[in-house]
Amino acid sequence: MRKCLFLTFVLCLGLQSQAQKKVISSLPYSAEVVNEYITSSGNQLIIYNGKEEAKYPSQAINHPFLDTSEYREGIISFDGVVYPNIRVRLNVHSEELIVQSPTTRLNVVIPADRVDYAYISPYYIIPHDKSDGYAELPEGYYVLLHDGKHQVLKRETAFMQSGVKGMTMEVSFKKQTKYYIYKDGKYTNVTSQRSVLKLFDSKKRELQQFIKQSNLNYRKFPEAYLVAVADYYETLER
Repeated sequence: MRKCLFLTFVLCLGLQSQAQKKVISSLPYSAEVVNEYITSSGNQLIIYNGKEEAKYPSQAINHPFLDTSEYREGIISFDGVVYPNIRVRLNVHSEELIVQSPTTRLNVVIPADRVDYAYISPYYIIPHDKSDGYAELPEGYYVLLHDGKHQVLKRETAFMQSGVKGMTMEVSFKKQTKYYIYKDGKYTNVTSQRSVLKLFDSKKRELQQFIKQSNLNYRKFPEAYLVAVADYYETLER
């Protein structure tokens, strides 16, 4: 998986890894200087120079984005340069990171091969392609849920469906979520408590006890379950 690059944008933006997500821990630069630069550059920033996002049918009854169709201010590391305060969202149907230009309000697609990472609170998003290795992972964007020795990744995709209801053509998006855990040099797709325990079979008994005491439930809360189990397994390995 591509490693995060912390390079210079006027001055460096710091990010810190914490349990389930990456969060901003410090801003060792003058926020005023950075914001002034971004504001004065407007649509001329290189990050806004791309193709426009394809438009969807107006009769779509839901959206194809990670969690919301609304833009939120986020952080993007693009070509090794960190851009804070960018309006961004993740399209999981087209598997594209979209930014909104500040004045023309264009929905611009960011080329995935030039993205190092993106942070859209509370999601830390990493692109993956063949150049990263790990052939077992489909190309696309992943949400980093746990950044320990045994990383936990979430990949969400959406499929467009259409049909006639009454006299109206309806379009909708059906979402699918998959989870992966890194162990023994590769990422394994886990789909149940059983598959997780099989992956961590060397500490199966201890994990079963931990899961019971912590009231963890894979079916109801898979992300909390996976993060807690992976983190606890790492403590057992120490």
